[in-house]
Amino acid sequence: MDNDVSAGSTTTIVGRLALDVTLLAFGLGYTDVIDGAQASDNAVGLFLLLFALVVLSLAVTGGDQLDRGTYGLFLVSLVLLAVARFADADSLAEVGGCFAVGAGAVAWYAATAAAAHWPTTVPRRAAGRGVTAHG
Repeated sequence: MDNDVSAGSTTTIVGRLALDVTLLAFGLGYTDVIDGAQASDNAVGLFLLLFALVVLSLAVTGGDQLDRGTYGLFLVSLVLLAVARFADADSLAEVGGCFAVGAGAVAWYAATAAAAHWPTTVPRRAAGRGVTAHG
């Protein structure tokens, strides 16, 4: 198998699709395209911060470039949304929702790429003149 193409297991594909649907619904809810469920701002803010810690753990444990991109965008989204809930800042919540939609789009591509055997990493370029790569 080519190192630049990762087929992914069925579990990985299903997991990415589940994350995709969750992120899209989550992001669209915060961009006011779909009304969200009613809950106290402090409860939702605390939940978002705790979930951000989970996503931070996922982001630092590795994965391919698409996984790290998804987790990074989702982490930014969760932090912005938590701050928006605590500060009652609707415009900040919309920005956070946009980051969640971006994370959902990356997750969707990752799942589709794995199923279709498309590249899931950006090829590394050779070191420039006079630079030696060790490893």
